Amino acid sequence: MRKFINKLLLICLSSFVAVFVLSSVSSENVEQQSDFTFSKHYDYYIIGHSHPECAYNDKLIRKTKNIAASGEAYFYSYFKLKKVLEANHKPKAVFIEFTNNQLGEGMNEWTWDDKHISQKYVLLSPFIPISSTMPLLKNNFKGFINGYALALKSNLYSIFRGDYKSTNSLGGYRSLNNKLSDDGLENPKGSSQLTNKELSKINLMYLDKMIKLCQNQKIKVILIRSPQHSQLQNTISEEIYQQTRNERFTQLSYIDFEKYSLRNHQFADLGHLNVNGAKVISRVLDSLISTGSLDRENLSLTFE
Repeated sequence: MRKFINKLLLICLSSFVAVFVLSSVSSENVEQQSDFTFSKHYDYYIIGHSHPECAYNDKLIRKTKNIAASGEAYFYSYFKLKKVLEANHKPKAVFIEFTNNQLGEGMNEWTWDDKHISQKYVLLSPFIPISSTMPLLKNNFKGFINGYALALKSNLYSIFRGDYKSTNSLGGYRSLNNKLSDDGLENPKGSSQLTNKELSKINLMYLDKMIKLCQNQKIKVILIRSPQHSQLQNTISEEIYQQTRNERFTQLSYIDFEKYSLRNHQFADLGHLNVNGAKVISRVLDSLISTGSLDRENLSLTFE
């Protein structure tokens, strides 16, 4: 019996080692072959989750590339931005979406829950060192092991197809055509601003890493808050939001579009602009670029 158990353990260990080696080799191959270069040079990048993804039509903003993606925590944004900066012309500035819900502890789940591991980690796994995955492994062991297996499958598929054009899956402007309905105004979704005061340590840590990444390359960082409807209930109150910004990020340039005057029909829902709202706010940002306003040190703009 003991011999059988030892043999079984040896088989399991050998299988684990084989999978780990195959995963490491395939991941390294994809990492080395992947192409993050864009077809043209950009002076500005926009990164973040679905708010900037739907707010900034980069076809209307000169020399700007929107690489924001829905459901993306800063953990994943950091590794994506790192590869983009390595592969392309050095930009003048990076706009990082900095809004209320990105501070709350809900971003922990965006980092390591099953859904985001299977979507975000699998996509970016070749570019995330295994040592950096400890928060995922520690907080969702089963989910990470499943994501690790899915990542291996994805990497092998990329190698088999010879498809290494990573810019195809970085994110980008997403046009929404629907309009905010009366029902959406009467039944706003979201948590009360008064119930959650806990901040996401990991999201703030990787925001710091993105800022440092840019600063080390002498790239200006501009924190930006995209428009939100006045009835949106955020998980982190405005008081905590401003306190966090004043305590940690006052040295950074900041543009606040949250209360920019937009009509209901320019929103797709309480948190996202539709194509009409995006057209307005994109042209405002383009104007700031064309007039040289963004070149000012310690820029701080709040629109109402």
